[in-house]
Amino acid sequence: MESIYEKIEKKCALEAQEIIDEGKARADEIKSTLINEAKKEAEIIINKANAKSAEKIQTERTSFEQIAKQKSLQNKKNLIDKAINLSLEKLNNLDDDKLYKFVINKLSLEKLNGDEIIKVSQNDYSRYSKVFSTGKKENNFIVLDKLNQALGLNLKLANDFANIDGGFVVIGKNFDLDYSFSAILFRIKDEYEVEIARILFKGD
Repeated sequence: MESIYEKIEKKCALEAQEIIDEGKARADEIKSTLINEAKKEAEIIINKANAKSAEKIQTERTSFEQIAKQKSLQNKKNLIDKAINLSLEKLNNLDDDKLYKFVINKLSLEKLNGDEIIKVSQNDYSRYSKVFSTGKKENNFIVLDKLNQALGLNLKLANDFANIDGGFVVIGKNFDLDYSFSAILFRIKDEYEVEIARILFKGD
């Protein structure tokens, strides 16, 4: 038969074991909670890092694409400038027959009163006098009778000069028309540059 002391000792040992077991379970619970919280925090940090990395990559990609577009546009502009310069050189080297057809073509597109004055550069003055006139004069102006015969007009050549590098300018009572070679080519260049920009930046 157990003594009272033995019973007390067993009871204390049992209670002590229960306390130990409860403490161990609580410790495991706390450990599990801390691990889960650490995992969640680590996941948040990783996600933020990935987001920053993706944002940086996208920013660099956008910057690269913009630079590439700018270089592409500049290259196309350079090609157009080269073509414009070659065209200007070609226009300035037109023979008399082609120059005659060029002027006829441009003026036939316009609604003229018929008494306008044609102004050219000093370098082209004698050539226009020869190609478009028989030498007839009226009020100190050279009558462009060869041109008038083709167009049914009464155009005259100005006795002063236009500050242009080829082509001609029509001086009218109400408005002027600039058919200088540089102005014609500038309009063509401007039209092509707008079209190039539209294609390059489509969808932006």
